[in-house]
Amino acid sequence: MSTPPFEDATDALSLSRRTFPPIRWVIPDVIPTGATLLAAPEKAGKSWWALQLARAMSLQGSVLYLALEDTQESLHWRMGMQPGVCLSTLTLVPQGGILPLPKGAEQILNWLSTAHEPVLVIVDTLEKLRGDDKDGRQYRADYKAVAMLKTVADRYGVALVFLHHLNQREVKGDEEPGDIVYRVSGTSGLTGAADTILVLQRERLSSTGYLFSTGRRIPAAIQPIEWDEPTFSWSLTAPALPARNPVLDAVVAGGPASRADLCKALPLDMALVMRRLEDALVLGLLVEEDGVLSLPPAPQSELE
Repeated sequence: MSTPPFEDATDALSLSRRTFPPIRWVIPDVIPTGATLLAAPEKAGKSWWALQLARAMSLQGSVLYLALEDTQESLHWRMGMQPGVCLSTLTLVPQGGILPLPKGAEQILNWLSTAHEPVLVIVDTLEKLRGDDKDGRQYRADYKAVAMLKTVADRYGVALVFLHHLNQREVKGDEEPGDIVYRVSGTSGLTGAADTILVLQRERLSSTGYLFSTGRRIPAAIQPIEWDEPTFSWSLTAPALPARNPVLDAVVAGGPASRADLCKALPLDMALVMRRLEDALVLGLLVEEDGVLSLPPAPQSELE
């Protein structure tokens, strides 16, 4: 029996002449349709943002919020603490209300097939949905779980946001911080399969944080985000890349420097300096060579 040809194959010219609907956004330039991973430290407020997002989007269409760490009682309390309307277009599923993957994906598909104009599905959290890793291959299990959710989102053209945690381990002063995406708990199978990655960071007891975003349809960016304790709500301000990064400012003012030099020069906690340095390196605002941090070289003019 011969091997069948590729399915749905096309040539580049034909594809370039096709037209597709414009991208649908939940938050412009932050959350498009497809699978979005939202990672944050424990108790940083990501579930409050998820509920706020679900209630806001229920004004535009049907929303499914899988609040798998909440009881009905705690959901009732959270909705009462946060301003916003409560509409029948928002379906709430508390803990224990959905089966583990892959059966859970079928349940979401069934809801999407009957919901009126579905726009958003939120899974809070992924760990509560994906079940046990039976074969012991963590990367494979991570990628398979997210790919399954992405298939669901793509089939109905909706945004599917799943919440996850960051590694608790802090970067030490003599270590390479690496890409901020690598702080997402689990293997790179999670981040590799997702269309969009969001990392929410906020210092404890602080109202100011930042949202790192990157993905297939959005450029890497950092924008300030504000937490309002009285209303348990978040607000995004206009993108700023980044919001006055003290490490970048120090290199601009004083020239190339080592990590140790920056830690001595800046009146900030060492862990905070390393996180701000991480931001600058991820966005390409600084480069590091032989242990020296400096500004990236200016692009060459085509006339030179």
